[in-house]
Amino acid sequence: MLWPETRQISVAIGLVNCVMYLELAAGYIYAGNVFQCEVSRITISLGVLIFVQILVNLLLTIGAMRKAPSFLLPWLGVQSGNLGVSMVCLVVVIFGGKIHLGLSSSDYYVATLLPLSSFILL
Repeated sequence: MLWPETRQISVAIGLVNCVMYLELAAGYIYAGNVFQCEVSRITISLGVLIFVQILVNLLLTIGAMRKAPSFLLPWLGVQSGNLGVSMVCLVVVIFGGKIHLGLSSSDYYVATLLPLSSFILL
């Protein structure tokens, strides 16, 4: 059974995440000029990932409003998968470094220090 303040926090998290992923999708479509050329595999993959994220965030919101904690499980599964993928990407950037990935010094520091500092602060 979810307590009232936990329910409100879960609803807020679900709604904020939905808005964030909708903004990311709109930004990708607007900045990438997706409709002016062929639809690539990356565009399809990102579309599926954003759709899944919005779906599980809506499930989180609906589950919190209906007091159904079982709707939290898809959200937890997807978020743990996201955390695993982001950790793998971070390790590739750290160990791949500037030489193998062809990053400039500023790109390398942004790609390593920003995620590391956010993981440490959380």
